[in-house]
Amino acid sequence: MELANHSQQDTIFKIDITLDEDFKTQFQKLKKKYGEKMFAIEGLDKESLNITNFFDKFMNSNNVADASIDDNSNVTDKNITIMLSESRKPYNKLLSHNKIYIELKEKFNKEKLITIFQKLNISEKIRPEDLSINDWKNLIKSL
Repeated sequence: MELANHSQQDTIFKIDITLDEDFKTQFQKLKKKYGEKMFAIEGLDKESLNITNFFDKFMNSNNVADASIDDNSNVTDKNITIMLSESRKPYNKLLSHNKIYIELKEKFNKEKLITIFQKLNISEKIRPEDLSINDWKNLIKSL
């Protein structure tokens, strides 16, 4: 099959991820408030979410830790399986933050929700992507 133009190609290879609309709004506000560099540190910037760029970075790095957003990454072997696993980590993190936002949204009014969301994402350094289901439930109950 031959593709007619670039925009048709871009549409075919576009990967959609559905996030809560309020989450996206608050995420953008946090980016404006704290800057893109903070999100780069957290692995949630545009560069970190580009899987193809990650593959290049991974292949050109001396070790996995140099390419990964996971500061605890202590994998010594560089192979395709590890590359694929590490490339998903920014998305796991983004989707985890989205999920906790949805859970908080169901429990709190918008003002309190935004305050909690900001703390969870910036100041408290809770890593939602590392929480078990029971940890999630306990966190939500404690708020």
